[in-house]
Amino acid sequence: MRRMASLGITCCLVAAASWMQVGKARAGDQVQETIVPSSLPLSGAFQLTKHGKIKIKPSTKAGDGGITLQLTLSGVDCPPNNDTTPGTCGKAGIPQTNHVMDISSALGALETPHVAGVKYKLEQGKATFQATGTNKIGGAAFGAVVSAIFNNPLGFGYIEFKTPGTRPSDCDSTPLPGGACGGAGTNCCTNGTLYGYGGIVAGCDDGVTCSVDTDCALTQKCVMAVGCPGSAMALRCVTQACDQDSDCRSVQCGSGCTCCDPSIDPTCAAQCTNTPNCNSCPSVP
Repeated sequence: MRRMASLGITCCLVAAASWMQVGKARAGDQVQETIVPSSLPLSGAFQLTKHGKIKIKPSTKAGDGGITLQLTLSGVDCPPNNDTTPGTCGKAGIPQTNHVMDISSALGALETPHVAGVKYKLEQGKATFQATGTNKIGGAAFGAVVSAIFNNPLGFGYIEFKTPGTRPSDCDSTPLPGGACGGAGTNCCTNGTLYGYGGIVAGCDDGVTCSVDTDCALTQKCVMAVGCPGSAMALRCVTQACDQDSDCRSVQCGSGCTCCDPSIDPTCAAQCTNTPNCNSCPSVP
């Protein structure tokens, strides 16, 4: 089951002998995610030149539909349709339309991927929702089912940013039609190309430095290696490749052609025999 961030309280909690109320919108609750590129830059593709942000909050204001979504996304690049410089996708007065913010959600025990496809446009690199003309939208994003979320804990899973699907009019139905894009009644809203999603860019770990093999885990060896880009060569612990059990300090070669530790993986002992090139592993010098 995918873990989701959520707004609201999903169960009653006891603290200092008092109960916190369930099902009540609370000021300060919010889901906030950084929007990062989905891949390395590809020639001619839609790309993010900077990170964006999506913020979702509960609302008790009339007309907001129970929640507000605020999208801060700029610096989108789409040659040859930039306004002037890179990162200004959508010429002034001629925006790139029908891009889709694909939302997955959970309500109670029901998890729904692709529950809503909120259309936005890109002009001079900035995103605004087509329904409002601004970077904010309320519960209208959930269409006719919006009343189901009132006073209920609402979870959010993947939030993805995509080029237009093959049938943008499907985005006007919420929840979105089920099934892969095809004939009538299927979802051709969210089948565009993914170019951004809520997440982070993971850092680089230089690895553990060492002097001798015994400084490392039983499945590793101490060798000269480069860590992160820009790092100098140094003695580092690296996972040991193998093609038979006797190659390993753990005396067990795993099915992935690297040494394994039976005390961590009980199936390790049966994954290979002390025969060269077991499991078709390439020979290790």
